[in-house]
Amino acid sequence: MKYFQEELSNLSGSTFKTGDKDEDRKRQKNAKKGAVSLEKFMQALLKAISRRNLETDASHLLTPDMMKNNIAACPAEIYRYNKNRRRGDAQWDLAPEDIFRRLCIPRKQKAPNGIVTIDGRKYTSAELQLYARTSEAMHNKASCEIQTYEIPNAPFVLLWELTGQGLGLLEATASTKKIFEDGYGFLTKYQNYYRKHLSAEAKFIARKHVNAAISAERAASAAVVSKVTQAKIDNVERNAAMAAPVVETVGTPKEQARRHLERQKVTSIISEFNQAPLQESDFAKPIGRDNDLVWIDDEQDLFIDG
Repeated sequence: MKYFQEELSNLSGSTFKTGDKDEDRKRQKNAKKGAVSLEKFMQALLKAISRRNLETDASHLLTPDMMKNNIAACPAEIYRYNKNRRRGDAQWDLAPEDIFRRLCIPRKQKAPNGIVTIDGRKYTSAELQLYARTSEAMHNKASCEIQTYEIPNAPFVLLWELTGQGLGLLEATASTKKIFEDGYGFLTKYQNYYRKHLSAEAKFIARKHVNAAISAERAASAAVVSKVTQAKIDNVERNAAMAAPVVETVGTPKEQARRHLERQKVTSIISEFNQAPLQESDFAKPIGRDNDLVWIDDEQDLFIDG
């Protein structure tokens, strides 16, 4: 890559550093004003590629057979030698159409009314429109499907396979050229993404009040219990039983069993006593005071010094 940068550094608008700070600063400042067209840049690049293939020392790639045949030690001569060793169909040069078929992006596309659409770009031609009308007439107005080949970084042209006639050329429609006037693939994709974003944003704004009404209705319905649900709640509360007593489960099962047995023994012992029912007088005894003596009416006098 550095070789080609050096070869193209003489072009106007190049910012390749020369080592001279003043010169590099001047080149950087005038880069935009002195930029060359794409055509001139490609011409200079192809010349640099040709010079490298003809002048680069590639002696380390020579084989003994190449040395016996006095093959020059440059990439171009080594390539020709290897190519001449091919046999059969591999020896033939590829036709331009075969090169396009191998290097371009193949796609199966439908062409309603003779128009092909790829990433928002529309292509057509007189031959394709005629082919589409004929196909639709023969197949109950169904859209025809064709094989296309997209050329990278050439968004305004498209190749398609004509049956028995090789490749045909499709050109972008006037509206496509107007929308995608810059022509580069990455800009086309960016414009498509941005257009979809604006469309989605517009739909969201248009539905904003509708979504607000739907949300309010859902909130209101969630706060109100239906009659069926309320009837079920009332029925459960009406038929609900008292809560079961909580059984103490502290300790191991053996300790719980021992406490249960002790409670049963105490209950059986208490049941054997024949005690009379308690009277109200047993709970409240009158208390009196006479001559500084405090007494309680329980059939026993208690004398306490005052």
